[in-house]
Amino acid sequence: MQVLQQTAKVIQMSAKRKKVTTTEQFIYEQIEPFGLRVSPSKETDLTKLEAEDFSYLRELALQHKVLVLRGFDTLKNDDLVNLSTLFGEVLEWIFGSVLDIKIHANPENKLFTSEKIPFHWDGKFAASAPHFQFFQCIKASPIGNGGETVFCDTSKVLAKMTKKHIQRLNKISIEYRTNKLASYEGDIEQK
Repeated sequence: MQVLQQTAKVIQMSAKRKKVTTTEQFIYEQIEPFGLRVSPSKETDLTKLEAEDFSYLRELALQHKVLVLRGFDTLKNDDLVNLSTLFGEVLEWIFGSVLDIKIHANPENKLFTSEKIPFHWDGKFAASAPHFQFFQCIKASPIGNGGETVFCDTSKVLAKMTKKHIQRLNKISIEYRTNKLASYEGDIEQK
């Protein structure tokens, strides 16, 4: 557990800018501890990019784990879903393909409040875990007021663990249960 806690602290550090590469289409900036920021060199409308551009972005996402697309025009929900299909099958939930998270006056779920959401993974109650996830920030909170999304590179966590840690984790059984409040429901038992 100590390795997980140390890794979580590293991951929560602010992203630092590293290497910058510019092409005809995009500007790429390596971010730490992992990920890649992609900005447009010229075209800011993602719906006007070619399928091969998305194929390349898909490969970058697989390589860097997280792509932050910044400086592009806001997508309508239908466009977001259509572009997502270029990365793979889009999961349908009870709310559809896109969950619009806004603060509600009387929310039934923490997701729709201004409260901090604990570290979690999305899709844990889906029939199959999503391979890619897309987040689009329409309006950001003022700096210092929260709203950040924290990602964890599990492969780096596992690489830092000793065989003894991994053997201990393999013996743990975890059961998740939740009431259906929003987009998820069900039980999971892992052994």
